[in-house]
Amino acid sequence: MAKKPEASKSGNGKALRLALISLADDKPAKKLQSAEYLKGGDLVLTDRAWPENASAESKLTSFDGVAVQAGGTKSLLGQAPILSRIAARTPLLAIVDDYENRTGLQLLGLGLQEVLTGHDLDPARLRRRLMHSMVRFRRLQKVMKVAAGQSALQSLNRIPLGIMVVDHGCRILHSNDQAKALLQNDSGLVRRPDGRCATNSKKLNQEFQKVVERMTAGESTDEHDQETLVIPGKDGGGGLSLLLVPAGTQAGRQNAVIFMTSPDTEVTVSHATLRRLYTLTDAEAALAEKLVQGKTLDEIAGETGRSGHTLRSQLKQIFQKTDTNRQSQLIKKVLTGPAVLGQPNRKTERSVKPATVSVSAR
Repeated sequence: MAKKPEASKSGNGKALRLALISLADDKPAKKLQSAEYLKGGDLVLTDRAWPENASAESKLTSFDGVAVQAGGTKSLLGQAPILSRIAARTPLLAIVDDYENRTGLQLLGLGLQEVLTGHDLDPARLRRRLMHSMVRFRRLQKVMKVAAGQSALQSLNRIPLGIMVVDHGCRILHSNDQAKALLQNDSGLVRRPDGRCATNSKKLNQEFQKVVERMTAGESTDEHDQETLVIPGKDGGGGLSLLLVPAGTQAGRQNAVIFMTSPDTEVTVSHATLRRLYTLTDAEAALAEKLVQGKTLDEIAGETGRSGHTLRSQLKQIFQKTDTNRQSQLIKKVLTGPAVLGQPNRKTERSVKPATVSVSAR
């Protein structure tokens, strides 16, 4: 007795649905017919028109997969943009009469999961290939999602603020390097062994938890909804100023993003960025950095051995290049500009504390 073809079901036990599309000007010699695959009931093929617009492409994602039929691999390459868009959103297979190795590999490079030949394609094989394609596609999607998340988190490390994402129970989901440093520096907020964040004060921690719960409840429709908290530091330390906003969803609830700043935080100023951004010389960029630290021209002259006349001349050049005319304007421009978006472990970067006193050049 012939072995019954294996059933191909989706994870929820329903029949798999595959959309069949064909190039309008390059129909295959043997076009697969939907009726051939309805006997088992575990794989349902549906003929669809070639997608002519974004709306039609989007509708294809409602299927478990898409199979594009063509006479050969070369003709499919002419539709590379459409195929790559579909392949990015759902498992995509190609079924051709004539297969050519080089162009077949190029199709796989567009994101297609399989390139099959229609001459000897039987229902059982198509079921198996679709199942394999679905598994690979889902795995790839997970890998890409993780990679994208890691890339985004790496970008947050450039921002001179502590940024932390927590769930309803104050469990830390993500945090940038600045936030991790603040949690370790007795700043008033700590990471507990169970992965949750909490304040040093029991009473203040209750308030902190209530704010997090409100931000993650998902009840507010105000896009400007936010809460602020000031947490004293341990043993008289600088403490933290927190800004909490709702963001994203997690198991039916929103998460909360916490922005953290401390008066003890050192701001990273990129020497190289200052030079490129404002076309400063090396000496001018170094002077701007020291001014951002809050140092006066007399103090800088004592440290560098340069004369006051030289420093004032350089400062005038800096004012001209940065379109400022006072040190207070210059410091504000530097601290609110791209120069503070540093790259960790770069020799061209220097950590400075933001200036608290500004004086005009004389």
